[in-house]
Amino acid sequence: MPARQTREVRALTRGLRLLEILAVESRGVSLNEIAAVAGLARSSTYRLLQTLILNGYVVQDDSGGQYSPSLKLLMLSNEMVQDTSASLTESDETRLDGL
Repeated sequence: MPARQTREVRALTRGLRLLEILAVESRGVSLNEIAAVAGLARSSTYRLLQTLILNGYVVQDDSGGQYSPSLKLLMLSNEMVQDTSASLTESDETRLDGL
């Protein structure tokens, strides 16, 4: 039986890319900067950011000019780290120490 080809959901891929862009910045990022780095139109970038804001993954400063990752994103990543740490075996830890 041939392997099923996985199809990408472009909107999700683009939204995740925006989160990656925001995650590497220590300061807020403007719509123009995000759109330029992502290679997307400003209108598409704006709609994606608004969806991320509505779902609690991005915050916008009070002046409406800068976007940043939200605490919800930090909490999700923290949960993953805690879950992963709790399930590591001693041999896993030894291999990680060697990296």
